[in-house]
Amino acid sequence: VRIADGIATFWSDTLEEMRKKHMTERTLPVAVLVPFSQSRKDFFQGLVSSLDELRQRVAILDQSGFDEIIVAYGDKADLETVAQLIE
Repeated sequence: VRIADGIATFWSDTLEEMRKKHMTERTLPVAVLVPFSQSRKDFFQGLVSSLDELRQRVAILDQSGFDEIIVAYGDKADLETVAQLIE
C-alpha cells in the first residue's frame, strides 16, 4: 500500500467494511469490479443478473465513496443492457 496508486477489487458483501478498516490512514483510489450477466449464470461468483440490482449496487458503491466501478459483462446483450445505466 505504501507505493500503490490505486486498488482494484471484486464486489463482496463486506467490501465497504474492509475499505473502512484498511484505508483509514491512507486513502487510495479504489475500483470495484461488478460481474453482470443475464444469460450466463456461471460467469463469475457474486454475479448480478438484473439491471435493477446493478443500479442498487452502483448506488451503494457511489455512496460509500468508491472511485470507479468496472462492470464485467458476459456477452454483447449484457453490454447493451448495462449501457442503459448511462442513458
